[in-house]
Amino acid sequence: MCRALVIAVTGEGPTDMGRRIPGDREGFEKGPMCAVVEASIRRHRAELSPTFVFLPEPELTRYKKEQPRNRRRFCAERLCAPQNRSKFPGLVYRAEAFAAWAHEKGATLAVLFTDADGTRSAPLGQAEAKERAILEGFRLGGFDPTGVPMVPKPKSEAWLLAYFQPQPYVGCERFERMSGNDSAPKDRNLKALLAQEFDYRSVSYETLLEVDWPRVRMPSMDRFQRRLKGALDACLPPDRA
Repeated sequence: MCRALVIAVTGEGPTDMGRRIPGDREGFEKGPMCAVVEASIRRHRAELSPTFVFLPEPELTRYKKEQPRNRRRFCAERLCAPQNRSKFPGLVYRAEAFAAWAHEKGATLAVLFTDADGTRSAPLGQAEAKERAILEGFRLGGFDPTGVPMVPKPKSEAWLLAYFQPQPYVGCERFERMSGNDSAPKDRNLKALLAQEFDYRSVSYETLLEVDWPRVRMPSMDRFQRRLKGALDACLPPDRA
């Protein structure tokens, strides 16, 4: 028997989590990273039937500004404590506001997407630092442990290439070592390499759902899958029949 699950998702643009359908305040066109979330849930917990609620980044920015001032001040004060100081305070604020919105929508799980955007000059551990910032925001917003950061390294094209390469699932980790800069040489440019394989924007959502995303073994994907499974088990413990 299927068990219902409401998942709140947000991202950076239409090519990751998706985009709002013009004239429809609730519906949205799901993007590739939403497919990764849904397909992964199917692999981890086949009995779950996910429903998505979507908050585009511009609407999240407006929602964040509308939060009560005392709530924003509380979050800022927590960030000022040395042990809680983040390299990405904006991500903490964003995740905390998104958690509040997800509560309002009755979601049981929340996923916030952002690229690591690493370049060769970026400090080591940037993806992990962004993940920690998102987790802190979810904790402040009361979505711990059911808030999940989704931070591909260096960007979502690396995850897509891991499957849509000549040999799917093989040598995936090498894509994490490439630059996230779209101006990088073509042999190290993730977007250019992906375009050589196919026009991924034309791939159907159903095709992406058939991919075994937990089989894509690379550190940023492994962390996402581990946290997603933990969040699923926390909000809806598996049946022990």
